[in-house]
This record gives sequence, C-alpha cells and structure tokens, in this order.
Amino acid sequence: MEPDTHSHPHPQDHDHDHEPGHEHEHEHVHAAEDTITAEVVHISQGATNIVNATQVTVEQGAIAQANAEVLTVDEGAVALALVDSLSTTNGAIMAVLADNATLVDAAAGVVVADHVDIANGRVGVLLAGSVHGSVTTLLDTRQAAVAGLAAGVAIGIVLWLGRRKRGR
Repeated sequence: MEPDTHSHPHPQDHDHDHEPGHEHEHEHVHAAEDTITAEVVHISQGATNIVNATQVTVEQGAIAQANAEVLTVDEGAVALALVDSLSTTNGAIMAVLADNATLVDAAAGVVVADHVDIANGRVGVLLAGSVHGSVTTLLDTRQAAVAGLAAGVAIGIVLWLGRRKRGR
C-alpha cells in the first residue's frame, strides 16, 4: 500500500486564485527528507521529516519533528513534538514539549508539559506541572531534580579533584 499524506496549505502558499473559504486539498507522497508546511496535515501509513502546521494527525505513520498547535497520534510515532496540545493513543513519542499532553496506552521518552493526562502510559522522564492518571516513569519531576543536583555535585567534585591534582 502506498503512503497517503494529505495537507491543506496556507493560503499564501498558493500561486493560483480560489474562492474564499474553499481550501484546496493536495495529496502527496513524501520521502523522509520532506518538510510540510500547511494549516492541516493528515498522515496515514506514511512518514515525513518535518511538519509545520496548525493541526497534525498521524495514523499508523511517523514524523521526525512536528511543530503544531494540535498533534494527534493514533498508532504512530513522532521523534520530536513541539506542540500546544498532544493526544496519542497506542503511539510512541521520543520527546514532547507541550502545554497539554494526553497519552493513552502510549510510550514516551521525555515529556515536558504543564498538564499531563495519562492512562496506562510509560514515560522515561516526566517533567510536568500536574499529572493525572496511571503512569510508569523512570524519572519524575522530583527524581529528575535530585538526579540533576547529584550529577552537578559529582561533576564539581571531579573537576575540583582534577585541579588539585594538577596543582601539585
């Protein structure tokens, strides 16, 4: 089956005239090196490198980097999501920076968000203002702060000992 990607480009991206209020839909097959800039992007069983859009939907597809107001991922994957709102079901996100994130039966490497709703989710590092739901984390906000403090102290001691040793 051939990848299927639909986008609704920004009006300024058109070189031809069309009636106000009528968006033209374009169907494209994208290679991994492509960048898509549009108002609305829907990727189904396809993949692309970078998406800049207001609204992005991924169904059984993948994006390397998504820059959007709203990102919805259903059985798909995104490496880096820089969004206002993320919603994923049965998906995987490597890293997300969002105002609001909702993960259902999903996995993420790093989640940094103001508010997180999660159901049966796995997150490596979770830094959030508030979290609701069941999540398994490697490091939560408090543990990440302690780990950062401990790493800083350890590096400081190593540098201090190195200077002391060289000073003799």
